[in-house]
Amino acid sequence: MKLDSYQSCSPTEKRQVLGVFWRSEDAPSIKVAEGAVEYGPVAVICIIIIAVELLALAIVGVVWSMVWGWFFCIPLLLALLSLWKAIMRTRELQSPGSASAAGGSPA
Repeated sequence: MKLDSYQSCSPTEKRQVLGVFWRSEDAPSIKVAEGAVEYGPVAVICIIIIAVELLALAIVGVVWSMVWGWFFCIPLLLALLSLWKAIMRTRELQSPGSASAAGGSPA
């Protein structure tokens, strides 16, 4: 997985990449748009790892104590919602003709 465009971004551009990816903002430049496209699969993998860890905690919590098991289900649900959003946004950015990935809104 290559992150060349993302890694070459300045800290300000990296914040813009996150804005383009998570908040569906228009990319101010091609470099930021390419960084957002590269960032998507990495975000999905990271959220999957977090969700698996939370699932393990929820299972152990349910086995040991019903109250604590349900307590761990709330962050698991939030992780799954984040995963869904990350997958949808990654698909949107990778689709041809995406306004955000193209570096601006259509005119």
